[in-house]
Amino acid sequence: MSRAVTYMAGQSRELPATAIEALKKGRKIEAIKILRQEWGLGLKEAKDAVDAYVAARPAVASQLQEAEEAGKRAKRLWIWLLILMGATFLFFRFFHP
Repeated sequence: MSRAVTYMAGQSRELPATAIEALKKGRKIEAIKILRQEWGLGLKEAKDAVDAYVAARPAVASQLQEAEEAGKRAKRLWIWLLILMGATFLFFRFFHP
């Protein structure tokens, strides 16, 4: 399968292997940074190139979706953990002799 991606007025290039690996790990922002660095693109152009690559590959889009959902679950877990720690602190500070 070709890694070519079309960006900026129909220009086509091969996506760097490091950017593809970042996408497979669910790290879209890292892939955009890699493109900006290696291709010398602006933020919008790099984002558009990554989005075009992902749109053409449903498996990669699915991996990104799963990584985003896992990140949201982890964030909710940390929030609940902080609430529990705060409640524990308040209990021992005000109600425990």
